[in-house]
Amino acid sequence: MADERAPASPGPTDATLVDLPRVAAASDHALAGDVSVGPAAVVGPAALDVSVPGFFSIDAAAATIAKPVTFIRRFVDKYAPWLSLALGIVSRILFKHEIDFAPKAVALLLLAWTLPAIVARVLPDPSPGAHEAGWQRLARTTGAPFIVVVLYKNVLFFLTPLWFGAAHFPSLNMGAPIVLGAMALTTCFSGWYHRQIIDHPVRRVMWSAVVLFAALVPATAVLALTSPRVSLFLAALAATAAATAALKGGEGESILSRRALTSILLGATPVAVLVVIAAPLLPPVPAASLDKGAGTGIVNRNLVGRAETFPRGVRRIYAWFAVSLPTRYRQTVTYRWFHDGREVGSPVTQTIEGGRASGFRTASWKPSPAPGRWRVDLSNEMGQLIDRVGFDVRSLEAVVAPAAPAPAAPPPPAPSPTDP
Repeated sequence: MADERAPASPGPTDATLVDLPRVAAASDHALAGDVSVGPAAVVGPAALDVSVPGFFSIDAAAATIAKPVTFIRRFVDKYAPWLSLALGIVSRILFKHEIDFAPKAVALLLLAWTLPAIVARVLPDPSPGAHEAGWQRLARTTGAPFIVVVLYKNVLFFLTPLWFGAAHFPSLNMGAPIVLGAMALTTCFSGWYHRQIIDHPVRRVMWSAVVLFAALVPATAVLALTSPRVSLFLAALAATAAATAALKGGEGESILSRRALTSILLGATPVAVLVVIAAPLLPPVPAASLDKGAGTGIVNRNLVGRAETFPRGVRRIYAWFAVSLPTRYRQTVTYRWFHDGREVGSPVTQTIEGGRASGFRTASWKPSPAPGRWRVDLSNEMGQLIDRVGFDVRSLEAVVAPAAPAPAAPPPPAPSPTDP
């Protein structure tokens, strides 16, 4: 005959099993006001009298810890995108990478691109009904996607300031940095990013190809010291070829055969040519303007007499720029002078070289410019705008405002009538 007496209450040294999901659920309900949490609240398999001196319960301790953990989890779920964005900006400020980091960014990007395929091969989805170890499920469903997002975000947070720094506002070449900035912001919304990009192979390939192109442009300049034309062509060719190979590989076709490689290169070459033709719409990465101005002279490569308005008859006006480039990188730049919107004179070309912290200082001058609105554009050999400076030349009467006329004297008073 079974003993139907109630089990003895646990003593101070008894171990109580902890049902953590149940404890967390009880804590969630308590935060919502469904369960009263007090000294005699039921949070484990039995009612616990925590008022007994010296009594300790793992369930009660777990419930106490679960409350702040639940609050933190809800807070993170609600503000995770903005926390991720703030962390990305802070890390970009604290660990500021220069353009020499571009080759490493390419390596990180390739790892992020190939990691999902590597994980799918090493840790495939289990068969229906098959047992999967907890660490494998955690690595496949949480660890690998998290690493992919972090890698993409780090690369984009490096590339976005680099491309914004090379662009000129307002001009058409601001489009590419804006796109990269939007992509970087998207990686902060991990849920949407996974559903819309990572979980779709074609979208992930196209996304990765765009980021790879943006990283290869400065990387080729840093590693191979190639000209802007060659950098753009190679970056577009490699990004398009990689995307084509990834898509063909997903179809089961071998990409290592000569026929497949020839087909990939033939398909990628026209895209690379179109990118080179559209180069004026892109920022002149890796060149970036650090300073600019118009003045009346140059002393020790620095601008003097800086102003935005000059009087008519000034002997010379200099358009001066300080341009940053990678170390040992040489590039040809072109000055174009415009007067009231029309180009005047012949373009002036110079060669600049990188490696200076304050930038390579270069200038072009115009003797006795006519009155009107002037603009000087500095561009590279591909016609990509590096920066521009504008100034006005006015007549002396327009520069020096005439003195205000003196007020007119009041009329004399009318004579008083006299008696006859």
